[in-house]
Amino acid sequence: MSIPTSENIFPRKRSRTIFFLLAMLLTLGTGIPGKAHSSAEAIKQTITDLASFGDRSFGSPGARRAADYIEMKFAELGDFKTGKHLFLAPGMT
Repeated sequence: MSIPTSENIFPRKRSRTIFFLLAMLLTLGTGIPGKAHSSAEAIKQTITDLASFGDRSFGSPGARRAADYIEMKFAELGDFKTGKHLFLAPGMT
């Protein structure tokens, strides 16, 4: 059994590090639509748009408009299957 030295330890560590970095790059780079990356201005505009719908409490017209807006934004990004579901809350008729 040989004594570990920098010559026989670092090559293994280096190859593991390179493998890990490549795996992370491949993982992060796949499956993310290119349009999903937004500028700060686009994010601010989305927040402003959502805030303009007023009351977005459960079942309100503002909540419906916000849901339509979010669905539209996902449709613009593409590669997303969107839909709506009805959820009933206590006290709703």
